[in-house]
Amino acid sequence: MKNCNLRSKILHLASCILLFISGCGYHFIGSGSGLPEHIKKVVIPLTVNRTAEPGLEDILAKALIEEFMKDGRLKVVSTEEADTILHSVVVSFQTAPLSFDNRGFVTAYKIVMKVDFKLEDIRDKKIIWEEKEMENSLKSDYKPSDDLIITKTLKDEAIRKTCRNISQDVISRIHEAF
Repeated sequence: MKNCNLRSKILHLASCILLFISGCGYHFIGSGSGLPEHIKKVVIPLTVNRTAEPGLEDILAKALIEEFMKDGRLKVVSTEEADTILHSVVVSFQTAPLSFDNRGFVTAYKIVMKVDFKLEDIRDKKIIWEEKEMENSLKSDYKPSDDLIITKTLKDEAIRKTCRNISQDVISRIHEAF
């Protein structure tokens, strides 16, 4: 009898929590979007690169397209089909020393990249989301090698990782900002 009463209280509490959550507009991350109803398709033009680091415009644009396609909430399309445009500008890029050995030599570098983003509603001709100087939230680092080719390869992979991370953050922030 006591066990049944406890179960009843737990079910009642769970029901109240579910009712509260459904009533407050809560949804799980990655499960929905608060974008305007007519926004279904996005075009992602080539990123503008205002840094001295070559190739960032291609790497970031590719990462954005891949991550939007994986996410699936906005379909990546051509300019003619799009409801919205995601503009991106790399405003700063640097490799900063992350750690040193006991002789003072750098043993690891981290990638620090900042990007301006703007999501423009084509139909209403207005900016519906914008973020200045978004920075990679996860650490992307690499270890230098005596072999310059290996160091370059490791740096390039860290850059790709940084761009994927920023792209995932953009998607989350766009959909969760509303």
